[in-house]
Amino acid sequence: MYMYSSSMDRETTTQTDTEANTENTMTTNTFKALYEVAQMNLLTFEEAAILPTAVTNAASKVNMSEEDFAVSLIGNADLRNYLASACRKIAAANAAETAVEEEEAAKVPELDKIEVGATYSTSSACDSECIYSVTIVSRTAKTAMVDLGNMGGVKRCKIHSYNGREYVMAYGKYSMAPSFGPR
Repeated sequence: MYMYSSSMDRETTTQTDTEANTENTMTTNTFKALYEVAQMNLLTFEEAAILPTAVTNAASKVNMSEEDFAVSLIGNADLRNYLASACRKIAAANAAETAVEEEEAAKVPELDKIEVGATYSTSSACDSECIYSVTIVSRTAKTAMVDLGNMGGVKRCKIHSYNGREYVMAYGKYSMAPSFGPR
């Protein structure tokens, strides 16, 4: 409930409410006209969604209000067809862009995963004739149990990933430590 201190406040509030209702009516009339235009030109939902923006841009170029422009579209078949074709082109471009984005998202390669029972080997960073080998005993999503053979028994290691492949650092994480994983 609103309390008014004077009749002037009441008049201002009534005037503001009337202006808001007029503005809402204009918007409603504009969208009714756009709905008719979309139906006349058999626009799809995606194409019709672009129509208000097209009308706003076109109306501003010819210095008309959106409502007047939208209403004039109903009687002007050439202009209506022109805007409909523009909406179709924009909707097609949007659909193509979306399809390309979805295709690129689907191209994300699978990781070369560490497999249980596999033996991975690598050479020492200092001596290429020194070969380290480990066997994966078991694994979870984030860790692997690694058999170091005669170099230290079984050890739990974190599984890392880089450039699309998983690897483990079975002998520690120092600067020259060997990493093991599928190549």
